[in-house]
Amino acid sequence: MPQLRRAPAPDPQGRGLASHAARRHGARIAALATSPVDAALHTTPDPRYAIMLERFGITAHEQLTCGFHVHTSIESPRKA
Repeated sequence: MPQLRRAPAPDPQGRGLASHAARRHGARIAALATSPVDAALHTTPDPRYAIMLERFGITAHEQLTCGFHVHTSIESPRKA
């Protein structure tokens, strides 16, 4: 099986910048390991992700372990 490429290191400022931007609008961010709601699996058509799906099987298919999710809430239909 081919080796997975090492992912680049995360931007140490990224989460802080996102948090600051969210707070300016009265919101907060949360780092979650998976989606808090049921979601369909969509993978990027890249061999790296095909290898991960094969290697991690049901965990990759059901737990959305490599997902990026943005959840928002709007207080009222008028503000939407």
